[in-house]
Amino acid sequence: MTGHPHHVRLLRLIRTRKDLAMYPDRLTAIASEAASRGATAATHNLGALHAAIHHADFRTAPARLPEEIWQHHLGRHRTA
Repeated sequence: MTGHPHHVRLLRLIRTRKDLAMYPDRLTAIASEAASRGATAATHNLGALHAAIHHADFRTAPARLPEEIWQHHLGRHRTA
């Protein structure tokens, strides 16, 4: 697996979740967008962040979600 180390860790985390396994393209899109917005395993609860974004709006691509949604969830799931 290649890519940014935090992105790789997030993908590994969410791929282990049975309830999320049916949406691989969306999982990758959320992981990529979260990493590009600075979410890391050291600073965020990545599993909770992923679930929150996944359920925020099923019809909208993660990169197209309003900035307010991302800021809310990034702040809410920050651990450090």
